[in-house]
Amino acid sequence: MRGARAGGDEGGIVLGWLLRVTVVLVVLGVIGFDVMSLAYTNVRTVDDAGIVAGTGADVLIESPGDFDRARDESRAVAKELGVRMRGKDWWIDEEGEVHVTVSRTAHSLALQHVPQLERYLTVRAVGTAMAR
Repeated sequence: MRGARAGGDEGGIVLGWLLRVTVVLVVLGVIGFDVMSLAYTNVRTVDDAGIVAGTGADVLIESPGDFDRARDESRAVAKELGVRMRGKDWWIDEEGEVHVTVSRTAHSLALQHVPQLERYLTVRAVGTAMAR
């Protein structure tokens, strides 16, 4: 009887460790997904900000002084790329450089459920392009 009992305890110990390892791997996977999602969203948003600014600058190169059309084209490209751009987030400085600020929300498995960390899911980026 003693041998049978020891074998049963070994099975319980193995299952306990297997359960712990599985839980740790799941937690690491969720954290890893959120980190990669934030990094990807950050890089993509920075690239898209440059594209949106470049679109506005291209319009101004073709039609100098047509600020409304340049802003509208930038807004259309921002919508197409899936980033948000408010009207006040598009401006031209005195040197003729177009500046835009765009934002995008990262996808998350865990951060979206922690109210104190939700603000980190919104990624903002500034893009600039010369309109000369």
